[in-house]
Amino acid sequence: MTGEQVVAKTLGEGWINPSGLSWDGTTLRAATMHGAFRGDGVHPGWKSKTRGLGRDTTSFQPTGDGNEWIVTRRGLEHRAYASESK
Repeated sequence: MTGEQVVAKTLGEGWINPSGLSWDGTTLRAATMHGAFRGDGVHPGWKSKTRGLGRDTTSFQPTGDGNEWIVTRRGLEHRAYASESK
């Protein structure tokens, strides 16, 4: 990042949980107190991934086949993204 300015921005209006950032290829995952998000880490087009197990997401575990496990304060959820565009 030679000569570029780094600017902090909010993401989902919540704090990113400890160990809540992870890269999977070119996808940056952010586990926040207000949902799970993914994006490329550069553009503002973050996709929310929060569904039924509460918004306070603590971490992700990619399965290696384009899918992942999402950990929330209320439980564990498996997500299939293999057919979805990342």
